[in-house]
Amino acid sequence: MDWLTKAVTFNTTPTMHSVGVCFGLSTAYVASLYLVTDPKQRNAKPVIYRRMYAVLSVTVVSPLVLRCMGMATSPYVTNNAGLSVFQHMGISNILDLKSTLYPVLLNMILFAGPLLQHALDQTMPDVSFDIYGARNLVIAPITEEIVFRACMIPLLRPCISEGLGLSWIPPLFFGVAHIHHILEGHALNAVMLQFCYTTVFGAFTSYVFWRTNNIAGPILCHAFSNMMGFPNFDQAISHPRRYILGGTYVAGLVSFFILLRTLTPTYT
Repeated sequence: MDWLTKAVTFNTTPTMHSVGVCFGLSTAYVASLYLVTDPKQRNAKPVIYRRMYAVLSVTVVSPLVLRCMGMATSPYVTNNAGLSVFQHMGISNILDLKSTLYPVLLNMILFAGPLLQHALDQTMPDVSFDIYGARNLVIAPITEEIVFRACMIPLLRPCISEGLGLSWIPPLFFGVAHIHHILEGHALNAVMLQFCYTTVFGAFTSYVFWRTNNIAGPILCHAFSNMMGFPNFDQAISHPRRYILGGTYVAGLVSFFILLRTLTPTYT
């Protein structure tokens, strides 16, 4: 554990090495799903358990890979060069409620339309307290955010300009990682829609992580988004109160961009 708490820097890591390691982590995460299971039985309970153990194993190994890529430095060095692996990963800040909960509030504002739709229809989002809920709302958000955000962004930060570059390039690994669903029998158009959706969502959580240096916010946003699912625009358009719903969808989207920086407080 002491090995992960010593100060390290990634400023001397070559760009191609960083990109290669990110590709390797992404490949390892996806490959672990298929080394232990049949891709067309993803919802069978034994398959879910084996997959959960597999991705948890990759998640445990990923910080060790990150540490191997870092150069030891003096603990008195300032800025990102003097952070431990856990600090680089945003684990040390998870008890900061402001940087943890504000991004979740921002995510709820973005989903104002779907939330109102559920309220009008007196329905509930997809919440289940079984193995399926554990997969979608606990294991997937924790493991994916740690591997694809907490372990990749520290590697890419020194070689990619912060802002749009750091928000959009890492999510490409995340989006491509979801193309594997085509092996499970999903239609190509559905897989491409998921690729676009997960890449855009990944850009949001990457931005949150880059701004707050707190991995708890992205994990909770991921769990909330999995619970809500992709907005049902067809149902909203044909809804008896579609004008109210439409206005709420637009207001939520506009408010999201207006409050994006305010509700993603930078870490100090």
